[in-house]
Amino acid sequence: MYSLFLVILCSGLCFASDDYNIERLMDNVVVLRVPYVYGNTMEVHLSCGEVYQNQPVLWKKDGAELSPALQGNHITVLVKEMNGGNYTCHSSPNGEYLNHTVILVQLDPDNRTVILEEKSPEEGHIHCTAPNYKGSFHCTWKKTQHRSHAAVLLVKANRDMDEISCEPEADGSGVHCQDANCPYKEEKHRISLTVYIHSYSRLEAYTKSFYLREIGTSFQFKVTV
Repeated sequence: MYSLFLVILCSGLCFASDDYNIERLMDNVVVLRVPYVYGNTMEVHLSCGEVYQNQPVLWKKDGAELSPALQGNHITVLVKEMNGGNYTCHSSPNGEYLNHTVILVQLDPDNRTVILEEKSPEEGHIHCTAPNYKGSFHCTWKKTQHRSHAAVLLVKANRDMDEISCEPEADGSGVHCQDANCPYKEEKHRISLTVYIHSYSRLEAYTKSFYLREIGTSFQFKVTV
């Protein structure tokens, strides 16, 4: 599980910007959605947390000290192009870990996809099947050859306003989901599945929408007879 998802240890980090679209995707993970412009540089304002307001704070990026050093509870970091990273704050001078935030970058509105292979123009990048009408379904994807190191950050699935529980596969190539309400309701709304996957600081979001009756395997024959 650790290899698939970022471990969120604590919350409370702050950020702000007026020049681009920035969103807190999950605790301690923020996404910059920007158009691709060569040499584009963005400012992101970070805070270690109000509880550390009056304490000496030292910042690191991806485990290494910054040069010049960044100190203080509130700082501004420059993110050039797709060069985000994991910013951690530590108590100085002993270096004890206090908090962190991961900055990821997603191209917007041109969400160019280079991490997953497209299965077909009709099917897209994600293939889903369902064995029965009981609400379970399985979705898979394949990483491109040059992005085999990419990791799944988050999987979201829902039908209308109802969230659907999903369990990722250990190798990061798929997910098993169970719609608990499906056996008791008529299938009026499509399921929406979104997979967030990142290669270093580059984030891509892949979405697939479907009815279970469209992806069914064992019961498709019964429907067509």
